[in-house]
Amino acid sequence: MCRTLACLIALVSSLPLGAQTTASVVRLSYQIERPQLVAPGQVVHLTLRGLKTAFDSTQVAQAVPLPTNFKGLSISLQRSGTAQSELLPLLRLDGLPSSCSGVIVLANPIPCTPTDPVYDIWVQIPFDLVPNKSGVDNTGCPTLTCNLLDATLTVTEQSGIGTSLRVLPVIDQVHILNSCSDAIGTVGLEGGSIYASYACVPAITHADGSWVTFAKPAKSGEELVAYAFGLGAPAVPFDTVSGTPPAGVALTQPFTISFPGIGTAAAKPDYVGLVGGSAGLYQVNFHVPSVPANIAPCNGPTGPTQLATNPFNFTMTLLGMSSLDQASFCVQP
Repeated sequence: MCRTLACLIALVSSLPLGAQTTASVVRLSYQIERPQLVAPGQVVHLTLRGLKTAFDSTQVAQAVPLPTNFKGLSISLQRSGTAQSELLPLLRLDGLPSSCSGVIVLANPIPCTPTDPVYDIWVQIPFDLVPNKSGVDNTGCPTLTCNLLDATLTVTEQSGIGTSLRVLPVIDQVHILNSCSDAIGTVGLEGGSIYASYACVPAITHADGSWVTFAKPAKSGEELVAYAFGLGAPAVPFDTVSGTPPAGVALTQPFTISFPGIGTAAAKPDYVGLVGGSAGLYQVNFHVPSVPANIAPCNGPTGPTQLATNPFNFTMTLLGMSSLDQASFCVQP
């Protein structure tokens, strides 16, 4: 994620008593609608609408300490059993076309009209947020009143407090980054595909930092690096607003990597930890196992109207304590 972090820091304006805004969280991306799960340290992508604050340009964090508001807009988190909320570090805010297309309202619905500006914002969850035990969810407990730890995300503007979204803390929410849904600008990784119809490229790189693609595939025995969000807290949590220390921080909780269809046993990655000088970005170092002799080579599109017939030929599964994710990439036969 951020190779350099952060940006305009301003004091959060005090709010008049009883002030109200129509700002609301529309959705939390790359996961099922219910329950909304977050892990300590996770970078989450929220879609907001109904803001009174107008943004005419992208807002990006550029230096530490990370900002906790953009033009008075902030996202706060309140943990269960606490009276005080805390401001979350903001990494990026993008404006979207004024449209309600594809909007999923998750909390306190407010009628959406095509004139509503819609914004994407990336924030980071604190590392010391206490998660529920592995395997816990809210099945049969839709109101989260069954002795589960929970928290609330709330949008606030200078004009007042908006609606809230309740979330359920878990140990990890493994998400391997890719060039389409995660091109947030603060990751320090390449952007989206040049072809809208071409499959998204997972954020898996060679040792020299170049991406693994059909034009530059991985090889048997090579060590690769996968970048991810949501792998959970280090043994000694630190303040998210300060960013990850330059030397990086290793994780101690167990992770395993496997390669479906290859016949190799699941194994521990070579290294799992937070990337130094970033905000919520993790790296997973692993070796490519022996590649089957009969594997088909990858290929790419021959033009903007063509699709690749075999964009990927190898799949990696990263398993945490409470979640997993997969990424497909290219290996050389």
